[in-house]
Amino acid sequence: MTLTKNDSALAFRTPAAGADWRDLRRKFLRTIRHEGDAPNYRRRWAMFVDHPWYQRELRRIAAYLVRRDARLAAWEEDIAQDAMLLLARKLERLPDLNYDFRRTERSFPGWLGTIITNDCRQAARRLRRACLVNSDLTPLLIAPDAQARSDARLDVLAAIEDLQEPFRTVVALHMQSVPVEEIARSISTSRTNAYRLLQNARRQLRRRLPDHTAHG
Repeated sequence: MTLTKNDSALAFRTPAAGADWRDLRRKFLRTIRHEGDAPNYRRRWAMFVDHPWYQRELRRIAAYLVRRDARLAAWEEDIAQDAMLLLARKLERLPDLNYDFRRTERSFPGWLGTIITNDCRQAARRLRRACLVNSDLTPLLIAPDAQARSDARLDVLAAIEDLQEPFRTVVALHMQSVPVEEIARSISTSRTNAYRLLQNARRQLRRRLPDHTAHG
């Protein structure tokens, strides 16, 4: 997976008036039939994120989540872009998104709308959790400048990847809103030790990200 937020297909588009989900459904089913056993997830991903109906629903759901949670006020675009990346990962694993071909045509917008909603909610949870991993990073990660937020989050994720195990696993699970008790079970340790590992990982992240954690 090499898709990034700088990928040209991630640019926000203005949805065309009257864009129809039926058109997207036809394109989706056509790619499944034509590609057969050699699916190209990138092509399918671009088909979705370039489509006006998908973009309109994505924006609508991201805006709804922001209205519901004041903590997300500056993150509407970030939620939408992260949701698109989550869709790419799903298509890489499941090229047909487990679509049930016995469904009626009119069930398609509800089916895809559920996927978009779940992706946006997961993106929002990760954004909240990214701030909780290191409270010193919160002002930067919720800064009004979208590029600064994007760059900072990529720096945080790169720093996490550089952590040794089990610190990397502990932080990665914590960012996915996994409770400390479950983290402890997943790495076969006590809750207390899992918490200590998480605190240690936070200290390591502060050292690895001095530019982001320095106070003026």
